[in-house]
Amino acid sequence: MDRTEIYNYEEHFIHLYVDTGECSWDHVSVAIAWTDPPAETGCTKCLLNDLDLSIDLNGNQYFQNGLTSEDRLNNNERIRLNVEQGDEILVSVKAHNLSTEAQQYFLFYVGLFR
Repeated sequence: MDRTEIYNYEEHFIHLYVDTGECSWDHVSVAIAWTDPPAETGCTKCLLNDLDLSIDLNGNQYFQNGLTSEDRLNNNERIRLNVEQGDEILVSVKAHNLSTEAQQYFLFYVGLFR
């Protein structure tokens, strides 16, 4: 997904179903990136448009970059998980406290899906 636009406090969802077939592929990787507006010089928390990536896998929630909650500092986030045949994945992208009306993002996912 390229240049997908999201508005403040809006949430986008993508449903993925793991279909490894006869392959030994055992993981998925989901990543998001966006170009944040320029911050002021000297700021300590410089992210102005915060998007949050999370995955629900079989009822368990996972966050980006190995964290146990949302990442409020980075504009590149990634989740990599081990999966099995038939797993259902719900990917969520949520806009949190944007400084602009909307934010475009790039999302990609790698794995074997149906």
